[in-house]
Amino acid sequence: HTQPQVMIIMDNAETTANLNRRYFQIQQFQHSFFFTLTDTIESYTSNYNTSWTAMNAAYPNGLPENLFLMQLRYVYSGSAVGLNGGMVMQLQNMFETNESSMAKEETVDLASVLKTNVLYVRNSTEMNLLAFIPLANLHRLPWNIEMDDGEVITIRDEESEDKRRALQKVKDQSPTVQLKPRDIRTYVLNVGPDVPTETIKKDIKKTDRMMAGSGKLYSR
Repeated sequence: HTQPQVMIIMDNAETTANLNRRYFQIQQFQHSFFFTLTDTIESYTSNYNTSWTAMNAAYPNGLPENLFLMQLRYVYSGSAVGLNGGMVMQLQNMFETNESSMAKEETVDLASVLKTNVLYVRNSTEMNLLAFIPLANLHRLPWNIEMDDGEVITIRDEESEDKRRALQKVKDQSPTVQLKPRDIRTYVLNVGPDVPTETIKKDIKKTDRMMAGSGKLYSR
Protein backbone atom coordinates (compact mmCIF):
# COMPACT_ATOMS: atom_id res chain seq x y z
CA HIS A 1 0.00 0.00 0.00
CA THR A 2 1.40 3.38 -1.01
CA GLN A 3 0.11 6.55 0.60
CA PRO A 4 1.53 9.68 -1.02
CA GLN A 5 1.96 12.91 0.86
CA VAL A 6 0.83 16.04 -0.96
CA MET A 7 1.46 19.60 0.22
CA ILE A 8 -0.43 22.54 -1.25
CA ILE A 9 1.08 25.91 -0.41
CA MET A 10 -1.17 28.94 -0.83
CA ASP A 11 0.39 32.31 -0.14
CA ASN A 12 2.04 35.20 -1.97
CA ALA A 13 4.64 34.38 -4.62
CA GLU A 14 7.61 35.16 -2.38
CA THR A 15 6.53 32.96 0.52
CA THR A 16 5.32 30.15 -1.73
CA ALA A 17 8.64 29.97 -3.56
CA ASN A 18 10.63 29.92 -0.32
CA LEU A 19 8.47 27.28 1.36
CA ASN A 20 8.19 25.08 -1.72
CA ARG A 21 11.95 24.61 -2.02
CA ARG A 22 12.41 23.93 1.69
CA TYR A 23 9.44 21.57 2.07
CA PHE A 24 10.64 19.55 -0.89
CA GLN A 25 13.91 18.86 0.92
CA ILE A 26 12.00 17.92 4.10
CA GLN A 27 9.88 15.44 2.13
CA GLN A 28 12.80 13.86 0.31
CA PHE A 29 15.36 13.87 3.12
CA GLN A 30 13.55 13.49 6.41
CA HIS A 31 15.27 13.34 9.78
CA SER A 32 16.10 9.98 11.32
CA PHE A 33 14.07 9.00 14.37
CA PHE A 34 15.46 7.04 17.30
CA PHE A 35 13.49 5.32 20.05
CA THR A 36 14.42 4.14 23.51
CA LEU A 37 12.86 2.89 26.74
CA THR A 38 12.61 5.28 29.66
CA ASP A 39 10.35 5.92 32.63
CA THR A 40 9.85 9.58 31.89
CA ILE A 41 11.04 12.15 29.38
CA GLU A 42 12.62 14.09 32.22
CA SER A 43 14.74 11.17 33.35
CA TYR A 44 15.98 10.59 29.83
CA THR A 45 16.85 14.23 29.07
CA SER A 46 18.65 14.55 32.39
CA ASN A 47 20.97 11.63 31.51
CA TYR A 48 21.47 12.00 27.76
CA ASN A 49 22.07 14.71 25.21
CA THR A 50 19.08 15.09 22.93
CA SER A 51 20.70 17.21 20.25
CA TRP A 52 24.01 17.38 18.42
CA THR A 53 25.28 19.05 15.29
CA ALA A 54 28.29 18.51 13.08
CA MET A 55 28.08 22.11 11.84
CA ASN A 56 31.06 24.33 12.44
CA ALA A 57 30.74 27.46 14.56
CA ALA A 58 31.04 29.43 11.30
CA TYR A 59 27.57 28.11 10.41
CA PRO A 60 25.82 27.74 13.79
CA ASN A 61 22.37 27.68 12.16
CA GLY A 62 23.40 25.46 9.26
CA LEU A 63 24.07 26.46 5.68
CA PRO A 64 22.23 29.50 4.26
CA GLU A 65 18.57 28.66 3.68
CA ASN A 66 18.92 28.74 -0.09
CA LEU A 67 21.70 26.12 -0.06
CA PHE A 68 21.39 22.36 0.28
CA LEU A 69 24.06 19.76 1.02
CA MET A 70 23.14 17.17 -1.61
CA GLN A 71 25.96 14.71 -1.00
CA LEU A 72 28.58 13.93 1.61
CA ARG A 73 30.02 10.49 0.92
CA TYR A 74 33.20 8.51 0.54
CA VAL A 75 34.43 7.76 -2.96
CA TYR A 76 37.30 5.62 -1.78
CA SER A 77 39.39 5.32 1.36
CA GLY A 78 42.54 3.71 2.63
CA SER A 79 46.13 4.50 3.54
CA ALA A 80 46.84 5.79 0.02
CA VAL A 81 44.62 8.83 0.53
CA GLY A 82 44.84 9.26 4.30
CA LEU A 83 42.16 10.12 6.86
CA ASN A 84 38.89 11.26 5.27
CA GLY A 85 40.52 11.24 1.85
CA GLY A 86 38.40 11.10 -1.28
CA MET A 87 35.14 12.43 0.15
CA VAL A 88 32.56 13.97 -2.14
CA MET A 89 30.74 17.13 -1.06
CA GLN A 90 28.02 18.43 -3.36
CA LEU A 91 26.19 21.70 -2.79
CA GLN A 92 23.10 23.10 -4.50
CA ASN A 93 21.71 26.60 -4.69
CA MET A 94 18.02 25.68 -4.81
CA PHE A 95 16.42 28.81 -6.25
CA GLU A 96 15.99 30.02 -9.81
CA THR A 97 17.13 33.50 -10.77
CA ASN A 98 14.43 36.08 -9.81
CA GLU A 99 12.30 33.34 -8.23
CA SER A 100 12.36 35.09 -4.86
CA SER A 101 14.62 37.16 -2.66
CA MET A 102 16.39 33.89 -1.76
CA ALA A 103 17.69 33.59 -5.32
CA LYS A 104 21.09 35.12 -4.71
CA GLU A 105 24.72 34.12 -4.93
CA GLU A 106 26.19 32.58 -1.78
CA THR A 107 29.80 32.17 -0.71
CA VAL A 108 30.77 29.07 1.26
CA ASP A 109 34.03 28.05 2.89
CA LEU A 110 34.18 24.27 2.39
CA ALA A 111 36.73 23.97 5.19
CA SER A 112 34.35 25.61 7.68
CA VAL A 113 31.06 23.80 6.96
CA LEU A 114 31.63 20.94 9.40
CA LYS A 115 33.52 20.75 12.68
CA THR A 116 37.17 19.92 12.10
CA ASN A 117 36.96 16.88 14.40
CA VAL A 118 34.19 15.57 12.12
CA LEU A 119 35.79 16.43 8.79
CA TYR A 120 39.06 18.28 8.45
CA VAL A 121 39.31 19.68 4.93
CA ARG A 122 42.92 19.81 3.74
CA ASN A 123 42.17 20.58 0.10
CA SER A 124 39.35 20.44 -2.42
CA THR A 125 39.06 19.79 -6.15
CA GLU A 126 35.98 20.76 -8.14
CA MET A 127 34.63 17.88 -10.23
CA ASN A 128 31.89 17.24 -12.76
CA LEU A 129 28.45 16.35 -11.36
CA LEU A 130 29.23 12.63 -10.99
CA ALA A 131 32.56 13.41 -9.33
CA PHE A 132 34.82 11.39 -11.61
CA ILE A 133 36.52 14.10 -13.71
CA PRO A 134 38.23 17.19 -12.25
CA LEU A 135 36.96 20.31 -14.03
CA ALA A 136 40.57 21.37 -14.52
CA ASN A 137 41.10 18.20 -16.59
CA LEU A 138 37.77 18.25 -18.40
CA HIS A 139 37.88 18.59 -22.19
CA ARG A 140 34.56 19.93 -23.46
CA LEU A 141 33.52 19.65 -27.10
CA PRO A 142 33.56 22.84 -29.19
CA TRP A 143 30.41 23.96 -30.99
CA ASN A 144 30.32 25.69 -34.37
CA ILE A 145 27.33 27.97 -34.94
CA GLU A 146 26.59 29.39 -38.38
CA MET A 147 24.98 32.83 -38.29
CA ASP A 148 22.41 34.16 -40.77
CA ASP A 149 25.14 36.01 -42.67
CA GLY A 150 27.17 32.82 -43.04
CA GLU A 151 29.72 33.65 -40.34
CA VAL A 152 30.74 30.63 -38.23
CA ILE A 153 31.26 31.22 -34.52
CA THR A 154 33.04 28.62 -32.39
CA ILE A 155 31.79 28.16 -28.84
CA ARG A 156 34.43 26.88 -26.43
CA ASP A 157 37.42 26.95 -28.75
CA GLU A 158 40.76 25.50 -27.68
CA GLU A 159 42.12 28.82 -26.43
CA SER A 160 39.10 29.56 -24.21
CA GLU A 161 39.15 26.01 -22.82
CA ASP A 162 42.85 26.28 -21.96
CA LYS A 163 42.09 29.50 -20.08
CA ARG A 164 39.16 27.88 -18.25
CA ARG A 165 41.25 24.89 -17.16
CA ALA A 166 44.08 27.15 -15.98
CA LEU A 167 41.65 29.33 -14.03
CA GLN A 168 40.04 26.24 -12.48
CA LYS A 169 43.41 25.09 -11.15
CA VAL A 170 43.75 28.45 -9.42
CA LYS A 171 40.23 28.22 -7.98
CA ASP A 172 40.97 24.75 -6.60
CA GLN A 173 43.67 26.26 -4.39
CA SER A 174 40.99 27.94 -2.23
CA PRO A 175 38.24 26.27 -0.18
CA THR A 176 36.01 29.33 -0.64
CA VAL A 177 33.44 28.82 -3.41
CA GLN A 178 30.52 30.76 -4.88
CA LEU A 179 27.16 29.29 -5.83
CA LYS A 180 24.87 31.23 -8.13
CA PRO A 181 21.13 30.49 -8.34
CA ARG A 182 20.50 26.86 -9.45
CA ASP A 183 24.20 25.99 -9.29
CA ILE A 184 25.10 22.43 -8.34
CA ARG A 185 28.81 22.16 -7.57
CA THR A 186 30.67 18.99 -6.69
CA TYR A 187 33.99 18.67 -4.88
CA VAL A 188 36.32 15.85 -3.89
CA LEU A 189 38.03 16.60 -0.60
CA ASN A 190 41.44 15.73 0.78
CA VAL A 191 42.97 14.03 -2.24
CA GLY A 192 44.82 15.24 -5.30
CA PRO A 193 43.42 14.68 -8.79
CA ASP A 194 46.58 12.81 -9.86
CA VAL A 195 46.56 9.93 -7.38
CA PRO A 196 47.60 6.86 -9.45
CA THR A 197 44.72 4.56 -10.22
CA GLU A 198 46.51 1.44 -9.03
CA THR A 199 46.85 2.83 -5.50
CA ILE A 200 43.15 3.44 -5.02
CA LYS A 201 41.13 1.03 -7.15
CA LYS A 202 41.17 -1.68 -4.45
CA ASP A 203 39.56 0.77 -2.02
CA ILE A 204 36.65 1.97 -4.16
CA LYS A 205 33.42 1.65 -2.23
CA LYS A 206 31.28 -1.20 -3.52
CA THR A 207 28.18 0.74 -2.50
CA ASP A 208 29.13 3.65 -4.72
CA ARG A 209 27.11 2.45 -7.72
CA MET A 210 27.72 5.52 -9.82
CA MET A 211 31.45 4.81 -9.84
CA ALA A 212 31.28 1.00 -9.84
CA GLY A 213 33.39 -0.59 -12.52
CA SER A 214 35.32 2.48 -13.57
CA GLY A 215 38.19 2.31 -11.07
CA LYS A 216 39.54 5.51 -12.68
CA LEU A 217 38.27 8.33 -10.53
CA TYR A 218 41.38 10.43 -10.92
CA SER A 219 43.35 8.86 -13.73
CA ARG A 220 44.24 11.07 -16.65
